[in-house]
Amino acid sequence: MATAISTLSTPAPAPLTHVHVHAREGGIQNRSATMADTTEDKGSIAAQELRLYVERIERLNEEIKGINDDKKEVFSEMKGRGYDTAIVKKVIQIRTKKKGEHEEEEMVLETYLAALGMI
Repeated sequence: MATAISTLSTPAPAPLTHVHVHAREGGIQNRSATMADTTEDKGSIAAQELRLYVERIERLNEEIKGINDDKKEVFSEMKGRGYDTAIVKKVIQIRTKKKGEHEEEEMVLETYLAALGMI
């Protein structure tokens, strides 16, 4: 028990960084100011570059929104003229695929449907 009491009564050493800062107070301040200036210059260049990227993406998002609004309008017109827009969307999806790709998918679909007794 005597050992436990002596360990508790020993004051904890000061943190190393605290002692280090006091030991080299003048040199650290000068170096950190120079490093801050350099970091600030690099940071502002990086910040400007980041801002430009973000602004470009925001403009692209606005353009995408505009295009999506235009597509909604076209589908609305088609629906008003009696077209089944779900089928038209499927036709567009098929037209964007390569010729053989769609045919292969159709064959696999028919195989699955037959296996489930749906055709």
